[in-house]
Amino acid sequence: MDASIHRTQVDLSGLMRVLGQHLYSTPNVVVRELIQNAHDSCVRRAAADPEPPTPLIRVTADHEGGRLHVEDNGAGLTAEEIERYLAVIGRGQTGESREEGVEGLIGLFGLGFLSAYVVAEATEVWTASHRTPDECWRFTSRSGQTFTIEPGAARPVGTRVTLTLKPGHRDLARPSVLSALVRRFCCLLPIEVELTHARGEDARVGASTPPWRAPERSPLRRRALSLEFARRFEAGFEPLCTLPIEGDELVGGTLWIQDGSSYGNADNRRVSLFVRGMLITDDARWLLPDWATFMGAVIESDALAPTASREDVQRDAVFDRVRAAIARALLRGLGELSSREPATWRRVLRRHNEALLGASLCDPRLFELVADQLTVPTSMGDLHAQVVLRRAGGTIHVSQAQRSGVEALMFRARAIPVVRGTRYGALAFCREFTRARGGGLHIIGEREDPALLG
Repeated sequence: MDASIHRTQVDLSGLMRVLGQHLYSTPNVVVRELIQNAHDSCVRRAAADPEPPTPLIRVTADHEGGRLHVEDNGAGLTAEEIERYLAVIGRGQTGESREEGVEGLIGLFGLGFLSAYVVAEATEVWTASHRTPDECWRFTSRSGQTFTIEPGAARPVGTRVTLTLKPGHRDLARPSVLSALVRRFCCLLPIEVELTHARGEDARVGASTPPWRAPERSPLRRRALSLEFARRFEAGFEPLCTLPIEGDELVGGTLWIQDGSSYGNADNRRVSLFVRGMLITDDARWLLPDWATFMGAVIESDALAPTASREDVQRDAVFDRVRAAIARALLRGLGELSSREPATWRRVLRRHNEALLGASLCDPRLFELVADQLTVPTSMGDLHAQVVLRRAGGTIHVSQAQRSGVEALMFRARAIPVVRGTRYGALAFCREFTRARGGGLHIIGEREDPALLG
């Protein structure tokens, strides 16, 4: 048989099943995806329409009817655009608009609408384009594999999506559930989302200005606003103080130190990551340095590239630069805190002394900041390493035994403090301290020499 070129075939049913049911970790993301589409439609209209209206996104919960509605007054779609974008998997209008230079768009892959087919028995779209405002079109599909397009009744420019939910997903139309999802995903969205219920109650989400986007204010007022903002996101601890991430083109955000005692091996990092105002994940602890186990953060970056599911970001060169920028902001913020707010800085040291003993060994910049202010556990209480060094005549003595041995007793009799090397980070910190500041390090063995008794 002669070699020939063939076109690869696609099992549409299998592809829809894989993408729809396994692309996302939870079907709840349909709320995020539909609002994202509405947001981008409003942005496209603002870029193309000489006199665009004030952007509107309305989400309506109809639990009794088992329906979820998402409506916008954005650019809308023509019949040709419905066939080109809405009915084609992987071809997104937003991606093409971004290539044309439209800024502020969230979407990219053209996959988000698949999430509707996971939760809905029937999907209906009514839309009128700002280019042809007198024409309205109705798109319907029950599985995403087949669809119909027909003229619809006249409506204002924009789009309305209605999902008739499957029995297992009707909770998405429960007002309390829908409200929680919209607030979680869209709280930093620049366009306000109007929440309505079939009973008529209204609420508004988004269009708020986070601290790093806020206009310049007095330092005192800025700190108060940042603390208030941090409390909205920190579920486990009261924020003790905040540190800004500002002045970097790649990333902005607010960091905070948790006001709760931390231990060396505990990891309480809590980080929410937003890309272009939309939540990607509220467990982005990998953006903070590994040693920052007592901190929380809200991070926003338009430079990070989301994965297709939009529940994570790609680990590329930009990711590394963003992570480095956050680390710089954190260290800079700690340095400014120590000099400008000494009382708060002392509280930080009291709360997180043990964690900082280990953390300081991970970054020489952090070590230089805290080395002379941290205490180490000794047989005579918690003491600064420099005090231990001075009392012991230029050598820090460290015991790795669980109980006091003969040699340790001899040091106590001579009023020489012995560092408890079994405590987290103590031995390694003392070793680095004597290397950086000068002095000797003597590690007491678990077996004592009987000659010491002589």
